[in-house]
Amino acid sequence: MERNIMPPATLEFWFDFGSNYSYLSVMRIEALARERHVAVAWKPFLLGVVFQALGWETSPFVLQKIKGDYAWRDMARQCDKYGLPWRQPATFPRTALLPMRVALVGADQGWIAPFAQRMMTMNFAEDRDIDNPEAVGEVLQELGLDAGAILALALTQDN
Repeated sequence: MERNIMPPATLEFWFDFGSNYSYLSVMRIEALARERHVAVAWKPFLLGVVFQALGWETSPFVLQKIKGDYAWRDMARQCDKYGLPWRQPATFPRTALLPMRVALVGADQGWIAPFAQRMMTMNFAEDRDIDNPEAVGEVLQELGLDAGAILALALTQDN
């Protein structure tokens, strides 16, 4: 008797390294997906480009003070609920073009999840600038990867 074995479902996960709510998801999605036997297709993108297309110069959490104040209280509550470290960034939103470019390489090579989690921790738990070769290289080295080669690949025109 043949069994019809279905491939696991795949969830496309779009996220931005500068997005506080992406932080909550990046830090939890892999464990939740494993529990439910779902594969995650990581899709880093630049939310700032979307904001610009809408005519906004920055995050709605900055443009609308009341919304922003609520978002920061909500982030503290959500991080407490899920046991995630949290420190409101001194600069928000932070530019994250380099981490996004490196994440695209990581998506192809299979190490995007731990890279994304560590970059998000730097931004939203350690309040560190993440859009520079030093921070990105530090994370790549922590993961045992060749930082120089990956940064060079990430900065190519094709990427």
